[in-house]
Amino acid sequence: MDVARVEIETDAGRFDGLVAEGSAAVDYANTLRSVRGRYREAYADALTRWQALRDELERSDRAPASAREAGAGDAGRQALRLEVEQLGRDIGVYQATLTKLDVAERSLSRTRLFLERGDASLEAIRTTVAR
Repeated sequence: MDVARVEIETDAGRFDGLVAEGSAAVDYANTLRSVRGRYREAYADALTRWQALRDELERSDRAPASAREAGAGDAGRQALRLEVEQLGRDIGVYQATLTKLDVAERSLSRTRLFLERGDASLEAIRTTVAR
């Protein structure tokens, strides 16, 4: 009987170690949360810059032709327009990536909570299956 008890305790320790390893793996949710926060700040900065450039372009487009310098003003406006368009496309990509980071972080956080010991969320399933 003592041998069986030792084997059970050894197995329990082995399973506990594997659960701890799994929990440590999903603890990267904290790292991902930090990265997501910095990415969100960079996104907000890019969005603010795009809005400022877009506003500048709108002011330039509304200015009377006499207020604009012929030739040089047109080239400057065209360069500004291209920059606004490119940054707008980039912001769309940044926003999609930010959404992916949000989903990944939420998923890892939920998985970490799910793996914690004492989680009773599976007790109902276990009880139902045992019947």
